[in-house]
Amino acid sequence: MNSANFKLKTIGVNKTTESLNNLVFYCKDFVFAVGQKSIITIYNNNVDYFFELKSIKFFKNNIFLEGFVTMENSDVGRISFKYLP
Repeated sequence: MNSANFKLKTIGVNKTTESLNNLVFYCKDFVFAVGQKSIITIYNNNVDYFFELKSIKFFKNNIFLEGFVTMENSDVGRISFKYLP
């Protein structure tokens, strides 16, 4: 995990992703371009997930990322993260 550049804490889930609630994920650098898909590989405990970033919100010194995540069993669900500095 030392190669990780970002830490993201799960702060919002739906029924499909509830097992990921309050976990911290790691990811490497990524680029978000408006109007283009942004698929990011995130990981926790050596398990990779694909996160499709839909929005980034900046609010009172916090950064929130929202989108969809593909679970280990290939189900897809909504998820929200808070960036941890």
